[in-house]
Amino acid sequence: MRLARFRDIATLEELKFAGSLGLDKTQVLRLPDGGFIEKNENILITGATSVAKSSLASALGHQACQLGYRTLYFVTQKFFSRLKMMKADGS
Repeated sequence: MRLARFRDIATLEELKFAGSLGLDKTQVLRLPDGGFIEKNENILITGATSVAKSSLASALGHQACQLGYRTLYFVTQKFFSRLKMMKADGS
C-alpha cells in the first residue's frame, strides 16, 4: 500500500452514502470483490469539487491491495503528465 501512494486513507465501509456525496450505495458495494479488475473494466469517478471522489478512489485502491493487486494512485493532472512522459520516452 505504501507504493500505491494513496493521498487518503479510506475504506469502503467508511464512505458516507447520504447527503451531498450522492453515492449510490448499491453500486459502490458491488465493487469490493474486485470483479471489475478481473474483467479488465475501468471505473471513472466524476463529480463536482468536494464530493469524495478521492476518498472513493482510495477506498477502491486499498481494497484492491487487500485482494493482492498492485495499485497506483494518481491525481488526474499528474496521471496525464506521467502518461505524456512515458509516451515520449517509449516506456
